[in-house]
Amino acid sequence: MRGGTGCAYYRDPEEFKKYVVAYKPDLLMIGGASNFSKFDKEETDALAEVIKMAREQVGCEVLVMSQPLSSDWRKKTDGKMDWRKLLDRPDLRRYLDFVPARDCVRKLNVAFWDMTAPCHDYLASVSGHDFNRDGIHNNDFGKQIIGRVLRQYFLTAK
Repeated sequence: MRGGTGCAYYRDPEEFKKYVVAYKPDLLMIGGASNFSKFDKEETDALAEVIKMAREQVGCEVLVMSQPLSSDWRKKTDGKMDWRKLLDRPDLRRYLDFVPARDCVRKLNVAFWDMTAPCHDYLASVSGHDFNRDGIHNNDFGKQIIGRVLRQYFLTAK
């Protein structure tokens, strides 16, 4: 785990060796990145390259996940609407749209876990809970939400 980098950073052979190969993972989990929402050809190519490097150099399974929690959309709405309707709002769409990453991994036959929907479904069902420590990053409550969603995925994964 290293924040603020993205796949373009890890496709550098030295960085990949240092942060992935050195740990010999059975499973490489990529995701949660806000840059998945502004995916372009360069980002897509970087993700694909890191997946291929993991398969070739480590032989591990790869899992890509959409962004869980980041900006609190409840502060920009009345907090009572279906969060999926926010996809129509350009100021919030970048936090919720993960289609380009999903399309990329589908082509490479890699597992994709939608962390966005279950996290935001949970968030929409609670009120009065602040999950941000600074407006973007999660506090302990936000990390617990993500952990619970991951747990459910692992319990049902095949």
